[in-house]
Amino acid sequence: MATRDESVLSPRSVLYELFAGPAVATTSEALERAATKARDMGFVALLLGLQPPSDATELAKFHAAIALQCVRQGNPMAPTAMISAGPLLAKTGQATHAEFLLALALALDGHRAIYAYACGPDAMNDTSTGLGIHIGPDTLARARQLRIDVPGRVNANAAQSAFELLGDCEKLPHAPAQASMLRAILITQQ
Repeated sequence: MATRDESVLSPRSVLYELFAGPAVATTSEALERAATKARDMGFVALLLGLQPPSDATELAKFHAAIALQCVRQGNPMAPTAMISAGPLLAKTGQATHAEFLLALALALDGHRAIYAYACGPDAMNDTSTGLGIHIGPDTLARARQLRIDVPGRVNANAAQSAFELLGDCEKLPHAPAQASMLRAILITQQ
């Protein structure tokens, strides 16, 4: 497969493409397919794999630390796609990928070179369909303009409605990889 020029696709499009396509049987297959697509698009694929159930906020902080370290140290060299999956937990039970991404936006604090995407079942509606959610360097600024209490939404497990207000979520025709939560962080420059 030919390598695509990164400048042809926006970061949002690149992230969406990593998990686009027909559903696969296992989460591991979805992760491998995303890593292959990332490499085909000219990105370093940092495959973190299927992770055990983790607190969404703590995992977001950990992933942000890895991404920021990649930017600071240039290792691996940008552009890089960090790819992972796994269930998320919150103090009140199970968390969604929306809570993870909102916590990640807080941890990244609007870094200009880092974007992220997560997809999984649509927890607020029909879980047989999927929901994809994006964050970018402007997510927190736009949330402030709309007077969205980002930390409050994370703590209350009410992040999905924040992304709906921001216009950063999209319905997917099916839940990806047997209802797994798939995540990718894109580091576009140093």
